[in-house]
Amino acid sequence: MVTSIAQTVDAWFETVDPKREAALRAVRASALKHFGERSEAMRYGMPCYTRPDDATPVFAFNSQRQHISLYVSPRVHPLYEEELRGLDAGKSCIRFRRPEQVNLDLLDRMLARQAWDGQLIPEREPEGRPDNLFEPVEGLHATEGRFGDQAKPRAIALSAASVGKLALGAGVFVFFALTFLFRRQKF
Repeated sequence: MVTSIAQTVDAWFETVDPKREAALRAVRASALKHFGERSEAMRYGMPCYTRPDDATPVFAFNSQRQHISLYVSPRVHPLYEEELRGLDAGKSCIRFRRPEQVNLDLLDRMLARQAWDGQLIPEREPEGRPDNLFEPVEGLHATEGRFGDQAKPRAIALSAASVGKLALGAGVFVFFALTFLFRRQKF
């Protein structure tokens, strides 16, 4: 596996074989379309894309010595078994020997599925639940959420200044307590 020491995806592209660059930029454009710029990072020596709630990459790609590799989620991969038949594909890796073989339409659908799956929750929304799809929701809609029944009426909140004062007070208390103990043991 070829790994890069590039710190950014743009720097990584400077090291890519010019014959593969157009195909790889198209792959990147598809990933950015579905996951957004904030999800892009260099990990494992290649461009990777994550969801905001999870640091584990859900998509990555690389330019290897012999091929272009696309790494997709093992959960999404089986959904496209028919279309992947005949390609060099493993459990979650799809390899293309030539840049023109990269199926951007299939990749786009697979990434859309991964982005969609990341937004789903196992529970169904209750009927009649107010939402802001077409107009603003009236009332205190932001104070109750999926975990509203578990919420407490009060919360302890400390500012950074309060935490600093508490830490200083605890330090002073420990100092005097230790001083008292050591003086007591000497007599």
